[in-house]
Amino acid sequence: DDARGDERCSAGDDGSSECRVRDGVVPKQPAAKSGKKNLAEGERSAGSSIKFEDLVGEWTPEQKQEAAKLLRPMWKDLNDKKEEAMYAAKTELGNRDELFDWLAKGRSLNRLMQGIGLNYTDRKQVVEQMAQVLLRKLTWTQLFGMASSDLIEDLAAIQPLLAELAPSCCSTVSCSSLQVKLLLALGHLGTDEAVDLAETHLQQLRDELPSSGHCLGNTWADRSRILIPQAVSDDKGNLVEMPALTKKLVSRGGSASLPAFWSADQVPLAKLLEEHSAELLQELEPICVGATKKQKKDAFRQDTLAVEVTKTKKDWYSLNLYRTGQWDKENCAKYAPKTCELLRQRPELQGYIKPPQNPSERLVLSYVRLYRLRPGAHLYPHFGKPWAMNVHLGVHIPPGVEIRVWNETAKWRKGEVLSFLDGAEHEVRHTGTEDRFVLSVTGWMPEIIRLRDKSRSF
Repeated sequence: DDARGDERCSAGDDGSSECRVRDGVVPKQPAAKSGKKNLAEGERSAGSSIKFEDLVGEWTPEQKQEAAKLLRPMWKDLNDKKEEAMYAAKTELGNRDELFDWLAKGRSLNRLMQGIGLNYTDRKQVVEQMAQVLLRKLTWTQLFGMASSDLIEDLAAIQPLLAELAPSCCSTVSCSSLQVKLLLALGHLGTDEAVDLAETHLQQLRDELPSSGHCLGNTWADRSRILIPQAVSDDKGNLVEMPALTKKLVSRGGSASLPAFWSADQVPLAKLLEEHSAELLQELEPICVGATKKQKKDAFRQDTLAVEVTKTKKDWYSLNLYRTGQWDKENCAKYAPKTCELLRQRPELQGYIKPPQNPSERLVLSYVRLYRLRPGAHLYPHFGKPWAMNVHLGVHIPPGVEIRVWNETAKWRKGEVLSFLDGAEHEVRHTGTEDRFVLSVTGWMPEIIRLRDKSRSF
């Protein structure tokens, strides 16, 4: 969900430009006409009547000056089709990350680029960069920190471009991910305008569905049932050849055929945790409930968490037990020896997907963590990894905590299990007054295990 691709723009033989992103390719744009005005020198396109300074009235003079200094060379480089256009030396562009922060907290990027004085041709090229900034580079916290009126304006500017890409979007994880994040952002806004735009976009996506009836798992039938693209990609976001059996995972009706929450009978790992819940709680409760503030601070950290999905970064922590195929020997021995031993040989945590044409590529997605969620926390709508199943065992569950998966909501209960696809859109809110703790075991979904058992070559 949170891939942030690096772009590289280069000139084509016909003078057109192509910006490659680590997760995909931005389509070619027409060559710039000769005699273009030099935006880096502050010259404005004909017909522009909006002043840059009027758009950033709440910014300090230093921020205004820095924004102008950063933006003009950026657009100039793009329009001039220079090699390495968007990645000139830092001395030329300065710290663009700070600029993105200002845009997220301040004014609409669409109005900002109008104020700099871009004509229609220039604007179309910049809209492509807006899509990369808003839907790739900005974190969820930054994106949803924008004023609703500014965010909907920018998303409305981006939507026609993404609709144009729809016919070829199912061939890259990158493009499909942009479509998913646009729909997610519009759904989060929830205004009449945002909902109408989302429905319009969904219809355009449905009109371009391939013969399989789904786009990497998404049927685009319902904006409340969106999946992260169910595919393996290379470092540029292009689909790579997958083991033949893997393709069956998204050919059975897509997201429309999957439940939001899975019963323990459907998920063997969930059944295991429920059967051993008493001994697991006995081992895990001391660090969750009986520990001092310092002990909790030492145990629960953020270095392996995607904290960019949180409204406030200090709201979400984890105690890592297993990740990237390795058990954390120190944490297992100190906090959860029985838990680690129970899960050590589970098939859901074993193995990886290896694309046949690139044996060095590995998709590893399993991990085991104890999550701590602070009162007042909000985990924005987000996705995890494709083909992964989250199995949560409630350890300490105070009132006021709720999870939404697609359009269904549920509450954790002590000693009971909640299971849902990591790749399904989900969101968590904590309106209570105490920390919530769950043991989270993320492994391959049951269908993966069945397919693997059928074929050694899987």
